[in-house]
Amino acid sequence: MVVFVLQSERLGRHPNLALFLLVAAGISLIASVQLTFWARRWLVTPSELTMWYGEASPERREMMRLEQRVSLLRHNRWNDRGRWAYNAGIICLLGAIPFLLEPIGGLGHATFMRRAAFGLAVTSVLAEIIWVLATALFSERWDNFASEQ
Repeated sequence: MVVFVLQSERLGRHPNLALFLLVAAGISLIASVQLTFWARRWLVTPSELTMWYGEASPERREMMRLEQRVSLLRHNRWNDRGRWAYNAGIICLLGAIPFLLEPIGGLGHATFMRRAAFGLAVTSVLAEIIWVLATALFSERWDNFASEQ
């Protein structure tokens, strides 16, 4: 898509903004993959700990549990960063589309289908923003509600 925008200067009313959002989307989505792989480094299961250290004394088992808790905190931190990068990438990708669809003369000069496509694109980016914010603000409440059922 970036190459497409670069090759067509008459594409949309704000091609430079669309180009910026597309590049930001690509960078964010690649970062989300890297951050998620980084998070996986810190995910340690009890069976992995047993495999690494064998049967341990009660004191050593307590130390292993502490090590696992710390690793889980690190995993969650990197996983959250990966999720935010992914969400930013999707929002930037969806956000670029309306800027590519708006004609140079404005929507008043657009066909019905072009305006419909523009409206659908704007709706999708707004829905994604609402979804991301809702899950960030209320996911813990939803998880608690689901576990009570």
